[in-house]
Amino acid sequence: MKSKRTQTNHYEFLKLRKDATAETIDTALRIEERKWFHRHNMARAADKVAEARATLELLAEIRKTLLDPEIRASYDYGVSKSSSPKRLRRHRAALNGDPHSVPEPTDTDTSETVPSPIIVNFAASPVLVRAGDPIELRWETTGVTNVHVEGFGGVADLPPTGSLTVIAAVSCQFELIATGPGGSVRLMSNLIEVEHALEIVTLSVSPTTAIAGDPVELKWETRGAASVRILELPHLGALQPSGSRTIAARDSEQFTLIAYGSTDTATQESEFLRVLPMPPLAPVKVPIPSVNTVMRLTGDLTRLARLAPMVRKAGPIRTPEPPTIRPGRPRHRLALPHPPEIPSIPDFLTSEWSNEA
Repeated sequence: MKSKRTQTNHYEFLKLRKDATAETIDTALRIEERKWFHRHNMARAADKVAEARATLELLAEIRKTLLDPEIRASYDYGVSKSSSPKRLRRHRAALNGDPHSVPEPTDTDTSETVPSPIIVNFAASPVLVRAGDPIELRWETTGVTNVHVEGFGGVADLPPTGSLTVIAAVSCQFELIATGPGGSVRLMSNLIEVEHALEIVTLSVSPTTAIAGDPVELKWETRGAASVRILELPHLGALQPSGSRTIAARDSEQFTLIAYGSTDTATQESEFLRVLPMPPLAPVKVPIPSVNTVMRLTGDLTRLARLAPMVRKAGPIRTPEPPTIRPGRPRHRLALPHPPEIPSIPDFLTSEWSNEA
């Protein structure tokens, strides 16, 4: 397999253009360093570990070459003039301080260089803890004089290789900053998941006094719970660890919230809900009719009673049927039915109406 050291160009290894900015190069280097650091920690075979270590050393060399403006200018000049492996090997040997190599003369200062700092290993364990439990950080570096850890307030002036015990309140990652004569490097640790102890933070009822049938809001908040239930409202079933529900007030009572965690449960009672009965309906006042109104209505009823036999005897009034056209006859000759017989009004009723008028 072709070694990473035989790459013809630093830009090709990072998959960048030659005119890439320093920020772009630094971002690409961080991504590659994190990837190969993970491979170095997860590798079991000796050849894989050696490959990862060699790649990390090459990344440190690329960081020192491309992030220093003067060294980068010299490197770009050599690449543009010739891409022969011999020239590139002589340039790398000059950077690493090889006494048997003779670098090509350049306009920049070719003083003795120092090795770049390398973070060999940085890990946090255990990856799953409860709030308040200790977390151990371990690291190993080379070419480093000072180590700084960020993520919980910051601790400086740590040895190049060592360990540190910290306590995290929330899920987080830690960052190791290693500084040496050749510069500084950064590396993030693995993610630490922090589980909170099962706790019911709040349980409230609003309002605490209501009339029967009015809406009442139950609101709760928990930590470390997978689900909750309300003992007095079993029809609601399992609810979210934090939320609210609106119900209709029925009886005066307290509500009990049960929170279920991974291994244990917690309960808490709410404030007492006082439910008042519905107020009685106001009586409806019916106006009493006057004597004149009663007499007028009585007279109308009497006249209707006299007309009832006449209406029954006459029967319903028949409506005339539409004209029909007989077949075989001209259309202008229509056969009209006889007009309906309208009953005559008795004389005594006509005289009675005239007298009343």
